[in-house]
Amino acid sequence: MIALIVVLIVIAILVIAVIVLYNNLVQLRNRVDNAWSQIDVQLQRRLDLIPNLVETVKGYASHERGTFEAVTQARNAVMAAPTPEAKMEADNVLTGTLKSLFAVAEAYPDLKANTNFQQLQAELTNTEDKISYMRQSYNDTVMKYNTAIAAMMSYVNEIYTRGSLTRGELRALLLCLNPVSPHVTEEMWEICGFGEPIYKQSWPTYDETKLVADEVEIAVQIKGKVRGRIMVPATLGKDDGEKLLENETVKKLVGDAQVKKIIFVPGRLLNIVC
Repeated sequence: MIALIVVLIVIAILVIAVIVLYNNLVQLRNRVDNAWSQIDVQLQRRLDLIPNLVETVKGYASHERGTFEAVTQARNAVMAAPTPEAKMEADNVLTGTLKSLFAVAEAYPDLKANTNFQQLQAELTNTEDKISYMRQSYNDTVMKYNTAIAAMMSYVNEIYTRGSLTRGELRALLLCLNPVSPHVTEEMWEICGFGEPIYKQSWPTYDETKLVADEVEIAVQIKGKVRGRIMVPATLGKDDGEKLLENETVKKLVGDAQVKKIIFVPGRLLNIVC
């Protein structure tokens, strides 16, 4: 009889744990969707600016038809992309065509001095910076979502493989599950003979020093696309981005390109504009 009760408790805990993890996945999925919606807003703003930019450049360099067509086609490709991944890939192509357009502008001093052109260029640069930052946030959220799925499967497989839980593990698990399933966990707590009700217990403690990392992994983004990841000291501040140009991996990724701007988000992203 006791063995049967233990088995039922373990099964019930597994069911609750799966429900909790599923709810966590739903929340993460919503965060993924929200992160993408923010990127999409900035992408649309960028797309809205491009026609005016093209028309302004045409006024000074009307014979650069090939460049104008390439920008227009790339813009249309972004608008027609069916998925976030496809849209970001198309946006990378669009970024390349815009660089060609700005390269054309370099040959026309009057165009560079045009107030409308300068304003459009500044707005596009600002929008691109926002997109770069939001992309990293989106990628981080997707990674957390995928990690949560892997953790759920790993957790369930671990319990099934072992076929049992220690009394200490069971106690800690019931404490953690109690906020989302108070009635069931209180019943299990009493059946297991853990003493006074859960609501009178202290939350499981942890060692904070174990959570402090000396180094963190960040993404290296060049020309609007993540090219690699590097480990950097966790203590680096937002003004330390220049130091990372001396990193061997970063040097290889940049190559002979001329660095025009650096955007460093501590603990998350090094964005290099060439």
